[in-house]
Amino acid sequence: MSAVTLVPTPQTTVFTERRLAVKTAISAKRVMSLPSVIAELGARTERAYAKLGLKVRFFDVDGYGAEGYKLEIGTGGIMLCASGARGRLYGHYTLQQILLQHPQEVPCCVIEDQPACAWRALYLDLRMHKYTPAYLQTLVADMARLKLNTLVLDYHDTFLYKKEAWVTGDVAVTGAQIKALRETAAAHGVAVVPALNIVDGLAYVVGLAPNAGLRCASVPTALNVQHPRAAKLVGSLIEELLAQHEAQQIVLRVEAPQANLAACAQFVAEMTALVVRKGATPVVFLSDMERGADVIEVVADKTMLIVMAGQRDADVVAQRARARGLQTAQAMNCRGDHEREWTHTVDAVVSGAGQMAKGLQADVGGMVWAPSAREGAGESWALGVPITEMDGARYTHAATLWYGIAAAAAVLWNPASFSVDVLAKAWPRLWFGVDDERYVTAQLLASSDVREHITLPDAMRDRKRLIKLLAELHPPLHAPHLRVMDFYARLAIHASHTRQVFAHAPKPQQLQLLGNELARMRELHKAVLGDSIPRTELAAEQHYLFGHTELLLRRMGKK
Repeated sequence: MSAVTLVPTPQTTVFTERRLAVKTAISAKRVMSLPSVIAELGARTERAYAKLGLKVRFFDVDGYGAEGYKLEIGTGGIMLCASGARGRLYGHYTLQQILLQHPQEVPCCVIEDQPACAWRALYLDLRMHKYTPAYLQTLVADMARLKLNTLVLDYHDTFLYKKEAWVTGDVAVTGAQIKALRETAAAHGVAVVPALNIVDGLAYVVGLAPNAGLRCASVPTALNVQHPRAAKLVGSLIEELLAQHEAQQIVLRVEAPQANLAACAQFVAEMTALVVRKGATPVVFLSDMERGADVIEVVADKTMLIVMAGQRDADVVAQRARARGLQTAQAMNCRGDHEREWTHTVDAVVSGAGQMAKGLQADVGGMVWAPSAREGAGESWALGVPITEMDGARYTHAATLWYGIAAAAAVLWNPASFSVDVLAKAWPRLWFGVDDERYVTAQLLASSDVREHITLPDAMRDRKRLIKLLAELHPPLHAPHLRVMDFYARLAIHASHTRQVFAHAPKPQQLQLLGNELARMRELHKAVLGDSIPRTELAAEQHYLFGHTELLLRRMGKK
């Protein structure tokens, strides 16, 4: 039997010992350059396959649902049957994975496949990393290869509001850019769904002068939901987001830190009712389960509820929601406490995906949540609060997260067959086009938070090992992702050097060396992330990463 490892794992696969021979081995770059948008999956893609020496035919056949497909590879050619556009696309992606692993002797097989979960989402917030529209377009293409079908975008202050114009910050995504993103996403079978915090996480709204008095007295980042203007303000933001996206859904993220839980629940109910009146489905994302019961009893009947997988009371809240007739989904935070552990034998993100697989039977889907910054104050630490635990602390760029995202995508497609070993085996070929386990090692080494435990010798050894390893790797696909990992490894070492220099009275030579290192880090940051983050945001991140060191260097230089 041929050794083929696919992610996500198809529902049924039958491989034989027979082979479809190709005269010349097909390179990874040629495989991945095949037309891969829905409109081109037909005669054009068939011609592209023919240039590679493969006879491939696409057929529209009833019975496979919107996203299912059947892929047959025989000695005489390849046949892909599907009922819907996404089904053709996903079958095409599966064929690409097989060709990446067997570029000349293609194993004959029959694969019948369809997703277990209809709603498979990635939640990306732009609170800190305000990714450019061009980068987001490349991101949806990568999502589609993992067979995710929904991008949930929390614009924070980057949405160009018209009625509440003062909410928009210095970096804004225009209506034309959102339209272009939606068109690109649709071409890859991905829907773009807007998201909005509606109770807490609204410092960028309630902290503005025109909204004076709307801030919750006890929680400065939260909205006072009992204020007469609260519903009108949030309702206006919701309406503009829905209109710009022509959305069938909107995700309303809910945390209720206020004492009056009944008032919070009623406010959420009012917002979900508004969404229903606008002809869309409200998707309430409960990131705080302890208060979930108050909300699910009063939200609109057509509401879909998302709970945090593995969080206390999540199962109970989901069961109560389903008893009300609400659809439910699970969310997995791909930036959890695992980022502060130095155990690389098991990636805790992947393990978290495995935990999510256990509870998906009654859900319509799930979501990978990728917050860009720490929210809320950190816990008590003996030596003070580490920078990663401070409110607003920036997390790493989304390019570092794909291994964990792939794990969640595999679970959402086929939870019964999810395997950590299968993911690790398939990952190098799937993502980098190379069969080399060092790519998995690099991914696991890069998965921990770069700003925590920076004084530990083992952490520094790991970072140096990662830099050396990345220098040896030259993949044909996704090479920029490795450069991002390299930057964060060097950033961690630079942070350690900075602490060492200022631990005692530094010498002029030490200050000079640190200043030179700082200048190199700033240039590296710009070179690696400059294409994915706007210029003003790049400057803000450099101030966050390096501003304190620059201030100390200036002060020490005056002495």
